[in-house]
Amino acid sequence: MAELQIAALFETEDHARTAQDSLAATGIALDRITVLVPGAENAGAQWGALKDRQIPDDDAHAYAEAIDRGHTVLIAIIAAAEQPAALAVLQDARPLNLDAHAESWRAEGWDGVNAGEADYLLHETPPGVAESSEGMRGGLITGDYGTVGAAMATQHADTDILRGTAHLARPADAVRIDTPEDVRLYTLA
Repeated sequence: MAELQIAALFETEDHARTAQDSLAATGIALDRITVLVPGAENAGAQWGALKDRQIPDDDAHAYAEAIDRGHTVLIAIIAAAEQPAALAVLQDARPLNLDAHAESWRAEGWDGVNAGEADYLLHETPPGVAESSEGMRGGLITGDYGTVGAAMATQHADTDILRGTAHLARPADAVRIDTPEDVRLYTLA
């Protein structure tokens, strides 16, 4: 069965939780629905959460910026057969238009890049990978080969043994499907 990912931006966490409950009432399991709220994690962690869910960079920047500005994002993994009901539920929940918000932020001076990306790339250690004595920065592990081996055992990695580094591979971005302006739908890669 083909899986899709659906995402929507909400004014508040309460609005997103109401949408989450409505999605669950259609039969979508709660463990397939993620709600990203402001202030719950640092900006890099929010960016990482969006990228872990394969949200394409342009949308990830806008969603992360929305979270930084106090909004809440709901992301659900759905079966293709669940798409019509999920779209209807989310549209009934009155999500915000992400593109319109991003356009207004650009008019205020936002450059379209959320600071969470740089924070994530500079400071986050992937799950299951211990920092080496030389540390980890930017998704690049340096130091002893044991650390490189640990990265390879827990992550997909391209390895450059001569330099003793592993470049962690991020999952491929999902592909956005044309949908109404206020809800994003993606095919999972």
